Formats: sequence, C-alpha cells, structure tokens
Amino acid sequence: MRAPCRSLAACLFLLGVACGFPEPEPESLQPHAFRLPPNTLVAHALGGIDGRNYTNSLEALESTLARGGRFFEVDLSFTADRNLVCFHTKHEKHLGLETPVTEVPTTEFLGYRYRDRYTLIDLETLIRTLLDHPDTYIVTDCKHDFNECMAEVLAVAQAVDPAFVGRIIPQFYTVDQWRDVARMEAAQGAFATVIFTLYNTKIDDDAVVETVKKRRIPVVTMSRKRFNPELVSRLSANGVDSLVHTVNTPKQMVGYAAQGVRGIYSDRFFTWEDVLSAAPPPRSPEKERP
Repeated sequence: MRAPCRSLAACLFLLGVACGFPEPEPESLQPHAFRLPPNTLVAHALGGIDGRNYTNSLEALESTLARGGRFFEVDLSFTADRNLVCFHTKHEKHLGLETPVTEVPTTEFLGYRYRDRYTLIDLETLIRTLLDHPDTYIVTDCKHDFNECMAEVLAVAQAVDPAFVGRIIPQFYTVDQWRDVARMEAAQGAFATVIFTLYNTKIDDDAVVETVKKRRIPVVTMSRKRFNPELVSRLSANGVDSLVHTVNTPKQMVGYAAQGVRGIYSDRFFTWEDVLSAAPPPRSPEKERP
C-alpha cells in the first residue's frame, strides 16, 4: 500500500506544477551527462517471455535481466487507490477482469496473474528489484495523466532510494511536456536522460527537429511507421539520438542501426551480441562475369 509520506510528496509536486514553481520558467532542458550507448536495446514492457509480449511481469523482468538487459520500458497504470502498477491499460481481459485497472484496489490487482501465469508487480517492486542491478534503467510509459504519473514515479523512487531518480528515463508525449520534465528535474534532481516519443503526436518532422533543437531534448523515439532516414540524420546533426519501436527481427534491427538509429525497443533481443548472432550473414558481392 502507498506510504503516507509518498502521497504527500506526490501531492506537493503536483501542487507545484499547478501553481508554478518558484524557479524562473525554463527555456529548455538542462544538459544530461548520460548518453544512451550505441545499439541500445530497450526491453519493451519489461521484455517478452515465452513468446508473450506486454506482460510487464516479474518473470519477464527476471528473464530479461538474466539475458543481459539493461534498459526496461514499463507501462505504468494507476489502481483504484492511486498506486502505480506495471500494467498496460486495455489488457484487463488477460487478468480475467471486466473492469479497468483504475477501479481495482492494489492488493486485489496483485493477486491476479497475467494469462493465469505471470506475476503482476507494482512500481516499487520494480525499483527494488533493479537496485540489485546498478547498471540498469527504467523508461517510463505513463498510461494516465503524465504529471500525476511522474509525480508518483518520483515519490516512489525517493521513498525507496533517492539516487534511483538518476536511473529513470521519462518518456513525454507532447511538445509542451518538456517544460514539465524541466520542472521535475529542478525540484527532484536530474533524470538519466529524457525521451520525446512521437507515437501520440501528429507534428511533422520539421516541428520535431525545431522542438528538440530549441528545447535541448536529447532523445527522440519513433515508431517503425514514423521512421525515415532523413529525420534521423537531421536529429543526429543537432546532437539528438533516435530510437525506434518495436522491432523483433534481427535483420531489421541491424538495418535500422546502419541508418543511424542509436537504439531499438524490442520484445525479443536485449543485447546487441544476441542480435548479431541471430542476424543472417551479409550477402557476398557477386563476382563479375568475364
């Protein structure tokens, strides 16, 4: 259950967002010392397990850790008592539920199994598990109000281990939410890095490039449909890294990397060595005919 001090911290942060922090209004994000390594692989929904995706489960987390995963994208949803759990909304049918997770108390939610098999966890359990793996990070995917969700993420991290804030990578979804992230960092400390994900926005490539350049946004994530090499090149020219989601075919993953993509979200592969070992060998050039 949620600790009272955690709720208070989250409420105070939200009050600051609503009323305005005392610091001057930011014009851009502050630089982040951490940069995603080349060929970063992000475990989508904590990684697939047994051919199943989107479980966000303890078994998926442990399997991905055992296979060398370092970056964990997690779907975060609120329960009825306003705790964050690792769960993708609209997947309630896989728990045998007919009501949204937002109407289910945390203790009841944690008693279910995803597809009658996989153990459900809350955000606190995820963070405590990763404390034993210091070179790991979480990438947030908030399924409800961004500010409310991130306020609770920060409150949970502060309650478990304040240093863990530096291992959180928030994804934000609109051109204005960078400012909310800047306020969070001013109040709570710097995140590892920050991602602007494009799946929920319709702005064109010119607007993406202009926004990240002006606001010093370090990373952009795009879907396979949204990907194009020119956008990746323009972002790179402005010091911005590009990620693509979700890719599970080694040949495609190698192809994206060859076009300048720095990282990929995947359900199946969590180290680049595994990708290369599974990818088909490059075709030998044909000999010229005499």
